[in-house]
Amino acid sequence: MKKVLCVILCVLLLSFASGCNKTKGTYTILPMEEADGTVDKEIIDRFLTDNSSNYKEIQKNVPDVLSQLMDITPEALQDKCAIYKFRNKFGTGLAGNTYLVCDNKVFPIGTALGGYGITEFAYINDSNQDMLYFIYSWGSGIHRSHIGAFNFNTKEITDYGGLIEGFQGNDIAFCLSKDNKTLGICEATIKWTNYDTGEVEITKGKRIFIDIDAFAFTSIDKEE
Repeated sequence: MKKVLCVILCVLLLSFASGCNKTKGTYTILPMEEADGTVDKEIIDRFLTDNSSNYKEIQKNVPDVLSQLMDITPEALQDKCAIYKFRNKFGTGLAGNTYLVCDNKVFPIGTALGGYGITEFAYINDSNQDMLYFIYSWGSGIHRSHIGAFNFNTKEITDYGGLIEGFQGNDIAFCLSKDNKTLGICEATIKWTNYDTGEVEITKGKRIFIDIDAFAFTSIDKEE
């Protein structure tokens, strides 16, 4: 009987210790801005050759199109991935497009046609998740803002609200609770500070969603 009680007690203690280790980490909001890293043009060239139907035509018109790539990897993520973005300056079909490179694989994130593209990141890494969230906007006729996410554990890209709906007619931004453990969404006013790089100034307003964990993110296959 004593042995059984000891076993039960050990199991409870282990369960309690395991639960204690799963403490929620803190979010960090990261601006979208040009960094000074070296762009791996070859990996993007291979990806676009295999996955973009109009890439060859763009190359014919703009032979040095890959020179328009810039590094926008936040310093906090430089040991995990690289993030590259095409400049807006020349207005090619790739303008504003953004790519995350992780484990020698390329993942397109967000879209930019007719909008600001990616405007802001938020990152969390704890015992529950290793996730990069990002806000982007696009729209031809109807301006749409979206929240996307890249899971570093599963290498899956997800999006809140679907690719079409999003937050129509509005710009949004990330906001944090006082302890930085809850990531929310607020209204925002956005304007260009550098059209070429896509860098923007964000004025944040009223919070409209308190906790992004409550959102229903859906998987997106960017290769379809």
